[in-house]
Amino acid sequence: MRKVWCLVLLTGLLTAIFLALIELPSPNELRPTAWHYVTWGVADTGAVNLVNAVLFDYRVRYLRRSNCYIYRCCSIQNAF
Repeated sequence: MRKVWCLVLLTGLLTAIFLALIELPSPNELRPTAWHYVTWGVADTGAVNLVNAVLFDYRVRYLRRSNCYIYRCCSIQNAF
């Protein structure tokens, strides 16, 4: 499971670096093309994955530490 979250975090980080390097104009500045939609879609996905991975890890650690009833009786996906 840890490998999966490391991969998610790495994906988010690489996406952020990719966007910082290319600095594409926003779709509002130019006529949107397929490239704009693909690039910004990948960027949004990477950023969301990064945030979700951090939040998910925090919630799982909190529930384990507090020995929460929901964590013990339900799957992680149903607990949130």
